[in-house]
Amino acid sequence: MEDFVHRALETYKDPAFPIFTLGLWILHIVTYLAMALPVTWFDMKKPPWADPYKIQERVADNRRLFWPSLGLFFLNGALLVGASALAWPLMHWCGLHVGPLPPWYTILWQVVFFMYLDDFLYYFIHRVLHIPWLFKRIHYLHHSVKTPWGINAHYMHPIELLLTGFTVLAGPVILGAHLFPLFAWIVVRQWTGVAGHCGYELRFDPMKIFPGYLGNVFHDFHHSQCHGNYSGGLGWVDGLFGSWANGYKERDREIKAQIKVAREAKRAGQQSAGA
Repeated sequence: MEDFVHRALETYKDPAFPIFTLGLWILHIVTYLAMALPVTWFDMKKPPWADPYKIQERVADNRRLFWPSLGLFFLNGALLVGASALAWPLMHWCGLHVGPLPPWYTILWQVVFFMYLDDFLYYFIHRVLHIPWLFKRIHYLHHSVKTPWGINAHYMHPIELLLTGFTVLAGPVILGAHLFPLFAWIVVRQWTGVAGHCGYELRFDPMKIFPGYLGNVFHDFHHSQCHGNYSGGLGWVDGLFGSWANGYKERDREIKAQIKVAREAKRAGQQSAGA
């Protein structure tokens, strides 16, 4: 036991340790605020031209949760630092490292692998959190937001944050990845979280290049119905286990149809103005 403790403590001498813990925390804070605050401000302004892209007809009453969401985000961020520091020996032994950057194509395929593995694992953790006993004690907090907007993405119980962190880090740990692909993946993961809670079906979403990515209606509908659509955004796992939310596909078609009508009307107006 003493030898195990000694070897664990020795891992903290690795130069990668402060980069992992502080880098992960800083990236977590900076990327989330840089993404969540603008889309939250956008939804508060509610420009008329964006109405066709709005997912829910119900008016969000989430302004009361702005400061609680921000406060819980920073509290969970502090928890993240402590948890990542405690987990560092395992991260070290699994091969997370710094050093020369891997080739760009290695970074690319690893980030894609991280994303699909995370979505697969998140499905099961999310579905377990909907077991009534766990829902009432943990997941209820996140679901107190029925009509989400960007700043609510991290409005969750600390235990849920740790479980989500497990799915996020699973891929990098399995591969013993360089920290750069890990940090690039964190940026991608933050975006999918913020976009999935922004309340709008975005016309230009870089995530749509990935096969199976279903857009923001998918998770937003889960919030409105509180059942089904348990994946993060790649619905193939829900398709595999037959857990689509009732009415989701119909609502998704409605949103896409109203966006199409709005774009055609705008195009027709521009042509008339130019005639």
